[in-house]
Amino acid sequence: MRLRMILFAAFGVVLLAAIGIVVALATLDFGRFKGPLAAQVAQATGRALAFEGEVSLRLFPRPSLTVKDATLTNAPWGSQPNMLRVGLLTAEVELRPLLFERALHITRVVLRDADLLLETDAEGRRNWDFTRPAVAPSDTGPGVRTDAGGLPLIDEILLGNIAITWRDGRGRDARAGEATRSVLLQELKLTSRPDGRIALAASSIYREQPIAIAGDLDLPTGFLAPGGPFVANLSVTLPGTVIKLAGGLADARAGKGLDLSVSAEAEPLKSLDELLGAILPATKAHLSARIQGDLGATLRAVELVLRVGRSDLAGTAALDLSGPRPKLTADLDSTKLDVLEAWLPQGTGEASRAEAPDGRLFSAEPLDFSALHGLDADVTLRVTLLETAPARVEQAMLRLVLVDGDLALRPYAFTLAGSHVAGDGRLNTRATPPALVLDVAAQQVNIGRLLALAKAPALLEAKGDVVLALRGQGDSPRAIAASLDGTASLVVGQGILQNGYIDALGLGALRNALPQVQKLAESKLNCAIARFAIARGVATARLLAADAGDISMIGTGTVNLGTEVVALDLAPRLKLAGLGGVVVPVQVRGTLLEPNIAVLGRGGLRANPLAALGAIVLDPGASRTNPCGGLAEVPARGATPGLPDVLRLLPR
Repeated sequence: MRLRMILFAAFGVVLLAAIGIVVALATLDFGRFKGPLAAQVAQATGRALAFEGEVSLRLFPRPSLTVKDATLTNAPWGSQPNMLRVGLLTAEVELRPLLFERALHITRVVLRDADLLLETDAEGRRNWDFTRPAVAPSDTGPGVRTDAGGLPLIDEILLGNIAITWRDGRGRDARAGEATRSVLLQELKLTSRPDGRIALAASSIYREQPIAIAGDLDLPTGFLAPGGPFVANLSVTLPGTVIKLAGGLADARAGKGLDLSVSAEAEPLKSLDELLGAILPATKAHLSARIQGDLGATLRAVELVLRVGRSDLAGTAALDLSGPRPKLTADLDSTKLDVLEAWLPQGTGEASRAEAPDGRLFSAEPLDFSALHGLDADVTLRVTLLETAPARVEQAMLRLVLVDGDLALRPYAFTLAGSHVAGDGRLNTRATPPALVLDVAAQQVNIGRLLALAKAPALLEAKGDVVLALRGQGDSPRAIAASLDGTASLVVGQGILQNGYIDALGLGALRNALPQVQKLAESKLNCAIARFAIARGVATARLLAADAGDISMIGTGTVNLGTEVVALDLAPRLKLAGLGGVVVPVQVRGTLLEPNIAVLGRGGLRANPLAALGAIVLDPGASRTNPCGGLAEVPARGATPGLPDVLRLLPR
């Protein structure tokens, strides 16, 4: 009987204790924890945490604390009052520490329906840079045990339906939406591991494209205390692409001591079209690099390797963010760059004649130089083989220097169609109007191959030297062409004139008039020279001369680059046996895209083939005269150099 009474008494005590606990929990004012929590957050971040909704407790199935409608204030300069708005926050807590130790140990946090605003202002300040008050608040209420960073102890965090908005107050592009972007975080799970790190798994939507993240990282306490590190190992899965990140910051709060290994594989690159808002090629891509430096200062990419299709690029690069404009410095090498495959969208590599909509060669559409003002650069690039349309460029080397819209190529050199091309150039978009300087010296240019690339009749097999010295200004290709000043010269050595050159010169009508012409076929070229002086877009022929076994020619005239009108007068001399020399005046008129060649008779242009006889001038000495002979002694007019000067300008 006594044992039964003891058992009933013990059971009654336990029951009363349990009832007491339930009653205590039911009557416990959890609102009294608002003050301590807000105080802890304010001490850790310098921001005010406000509870606009209720704070309630649910005992079953697990003890949980629910907070509705909480906000965290934004930076004083922010575009919105609040940086964070929480629709629903549920925290599962351990009862014993809460009741007897006044310690808030949260086993799980569920956060849903929230809005997070991340932004910078025009001065580059960031609203996620938190500052601690100089003196911690004195009226904190009941003490709450926290971790080393001043935050409650949390084992697991589950997030859902979180809208994150990024606003760049430094954006120079005023177009709607360009400075603000948003991403929807569908699910995110953070779980504390026994080793003290956090396991992460997340899925989100950006531009209607899925993004998944998985990996592990340090507790965020490094961002709250000076000198605290932060290390992460993450894998990011994008459409057709996997990016791996390993490393972190030595001083997370200051953003210093970054050491991050990055690798990315895209199969194909085009799968990122929608996500990046661009049209990319349908090729595989690989990127790997090690990024070091300080956020907001200088970031360096070492061990940089990029492969896109059959193209490759390797070297080092640095981005300096401390100046008025970001500055990119790079030293890169490539064994092959296939521009058509690697950098152009699929289907755009077909060669086409790039003429203006009005049928002109040079477009009047204004050029957009705005991109040249947002970045400074000093890039050196060496390419063994550069595939472009329509030619292959070999052994290319250039140094590109860009300073606030002033772009210089100093120098550049490459091999095109077997010829060596070198020079320098400058495009100064700070000038009004923008100014262009271009100097080119090309040695042993294969004329036949260039004609083939231009889809012109391959009537000539020879090599020549080209020198260009051009100066112009304008905000469109047409305006620049109409303003050009300078010189242009072409000196061609021995070669072969292919069958059909008679017809190309407009002298096909002579085949029926003169039997000797019918026998003219392939002919040996002795020399050819063209020298133009260019002033205000008008190229004036100072010297046009050529000599071959069966024909020689001299000419004069102009090419107006502004109006694109051609006005050349040629005097071909046919070296015909028994007739000495036959001179037939030829006019070249029309435009650069549609030149017209016609024989000029005494009565003007005639369609009758025999009319060409009316223009024939017999010159018995023409067969013994080489118009290229003695050109070195021809005095140069104006700023046009003589032939020896031209040859000395060419690199050897």
